[in-house]
Amino acid sequence: MMIIGIDPGIVHTGVVRLLLDQDKRTVHSEFAVIDGLDAAAVERWVYRFGVEPDLISIEQYRPRQKLSSDVRMLQAEKNFLREMPEARLVPNTGVRRLAPRWTLDIFGIGAFPQATHHDDLGSAARILYLGGIKDDSINPCLTRVVRDFVDGDPWNVDRDMIRWSNDALTV
Repeated sequence: MMIIGIDPGIVHTGVVRLLLDQDKRTVHSEFAVIDGLDAAAVERWVYRFGVEPDLISIEQYRPRQKLSSDVRMLQAEKNFLREMPEARLVPNTGVRRLAPRWTLDIFGIGAFPQATHHDDLGSAARILYLGGIKDDSINPCLTRVVRDFVDGDPWNVDRDMIRWSNDALTV
């Protein structure tokens, strides 16, 4: 199972991927920081394996106080959905309560070594988890990983830092 979380940002866009193998009880996580609101670069990163993710969750933008960034962010949201029409917009209301740090740590996505402008990777991880627990087909797998951890039988977790310029992938 492959699930993706995306936090679009004017300075940085954070993207987090989880690969969950229920048979081997493994969680593989990887992430990337993409400069700006480059929906095409995000789409290339998401589909670089040539595999359709089971779920793509994008943090839904809430317009603020008629700031100039509102127009850019709302247009970016449309651009992301045009590039990845199967993606779902996920409101971030209550996300810190529903996706606490300790839960994200179980999946290897609670902290990241690369700083971003507005903790875009952390936000992408929370949106990934929140989108997953709201999805009827993904929720049982995420629940199993958390339940096994709480029961003292954690899954094997590994992660990769992927440095992604808007044009090329480097490991």
